[in-house]
Amino acid sequence: MRGQSVTFSLSGSTGGATLVPSRLTDISDENGRVYTTVQSGTSPTTVSVVARHESTQNQTVSGGIIIASGAPVQSKFTFSAVTLSPEDAWNLNGIEVDLSIIASDFAGNDVPNGKTVSFISPESGNVDSECTLFSGECSITWRSGSPRPGDLRATLIAFMDGAEDFTDTNGNGVYDSGDIFTDDLGEPFVDANENGLFDSGEYFEDSNSNGMRDVGNGMWDGPCLSAVDSSADCSGEDSVKIYKTLTIRMPVPEAELKAARITYDRDATSTTVGEGDTIVTGDGDVVELILKIGDSTSVADSVCATPPCGNPLPPGSRIQSSLVASGTGIRLSGADSITVRGDVVNPTVFTLVLSDMEVGVDEETILEVEVTYESETIGFFTWPVVFGP
Repeated sequence: MRGQSVTFSLSGSTGGATLVPSRLTDISDENGRVYTTVQSGTSPTTVSVVARHESTQNQTVSGGIIIASGAPVQSKFTFSAVTLSPEDAWNLNGIEVDLSIIASDFAGNDVPNGKTVSFISPESGNVDSECTLFSGECSITWRSGSPRPGDLRATLIAFMDGAEDFTDTNGNGVYDSGDIFTDDLGEPFVDANENGLFDSGEYFEDSNSNGMRDVGNGMWDGPCLSAVDSSADCSGEDSVKIYKTLTIRMPVPEAELKAARITYDRDATSTTVGEGDTIVTGDGDVVELILKIGDSTSVADSVCATPPCGNPLPPGSRIQSSLVASGTGIRLSGADSITVRGDVVNPTVFTLVLSDMEVGVDEETILEVEVTYESETIGFFTWPVVFGP
């Protein structure tokens, strides 16, 4: 019926959701329809609209309206790549890597559609400048190109406006005096030398344009939630740049032995060995040889967590072991080969076990490890194995 006055209200104010003030009432049109507008708050929730017919005071309630309006938080901001070691990127331009973002709010829900994520690739290559979130996800592409750093590692950064994480100790859904925030984010930066610190000359996002990289302010930064609960602490900034970095490796087809360690089960002794060093065994020994094999770029070794490290082998590289001229009855147990995957980001750890040593035989055996890539040998390592006293 046309010309009827209807008043609207919400079933609750959880999350700070409200009706737009200019749409609290409406007059039905020629089709008997009335309209209102729900305005989201600052945290996710579900509300219903109550419509009351003024002349009869009859009312009805809408179905649940799901509001996913929370700001994205640092811990639920994910930056990933289809591969972290693209083939041929070290010497060919235009090798592509698909990158993706998943952004969620404090409750693990999607952030509102239309939010944008920015990307920077300051060390090497070309990257799309931004992508737009839909259902909490978006994707872009990185392409190989000049310049190429000496360590053949390109660190990218993705960032957007969001909120710092906090532990909600009283369960009221807002940051207040009883809570602890777990991140105190400074301005986003690219750790080019991978030492875990910001150093002069490294790229940073100068959010406040003051010409310097600012550290965290010691307060929780995120949307003010006082509309949800009056106890909310709004002393920090309404938003902060949340960010994640990702390092693309550009491995070269040249294998290098980064480390080798041998362990004897008879006394659990362990020692490092070099390529070509003789492995001396005794009757009945079981010997474990652990190899770490990467490509020949080792510039980054001095700053890795447990040197030596460096870049992985190119994806598809195959490490194969064998025993030659065995007259000692030695057996090579466990996997005798391994193929490097595209998601590997460090040198490959390859473990060999030598066992079943025969008593009193002293003929020399050669342990060989060959690394191939696209049917070409890119590394070859040997160890003589002999019986000792």
